[in-house]
Amino acid sequence: MKKGLLTTHPAVIAVWAALIAAVMLVPAFPIIGTGATFSVSSALFPLAGIFFGPVAGALCAAIGAFVGHLIAPHTAFFGPLSFLVPTLGAFCAGVVLSNSELSHRAAEESPVSYTHLRAHETHDHIGCRLLLEHKQ
Repeated sequence: MKKGLLTTHPAVIAVWAALIAAVMLVPAFPIIGTGATFSVSSALFPLAGIFFGPVAGALCAAIGAFVGHLIAPHTAFFGPLSFLVPTLGAFCAGVVLSNSELSHRAAEESPVSYTHLRAHETHDHIGCRLLLEHKQ
């Protein structure tokens, strides 16, 4: 696993940011009974932080939201600083996932080959394996 502050390829960040910017053109869906709306881009911001980590996800969200607000100004509720809200959302989602037990468990469990498993067999395991192979 690569170490460092930004481990995601810049092209991936650019593509995700372009996806966010393009989706900001899609109209928001009304949430029945609340008077509120939900846009697809609102779901993509935290996903950027979850998929790419806090820093790269925040960068994706910042670039995508900034460009999206330029091409769809009706989405900029807080003026030119509207891109800060999704940036913080992506960063927080990335921090929460990077500190979660699920993230640590996934990093510890990596797949191993059959040869590696066979190298660590004990006599008890060999007996079980031979019984299983004999039944097939």
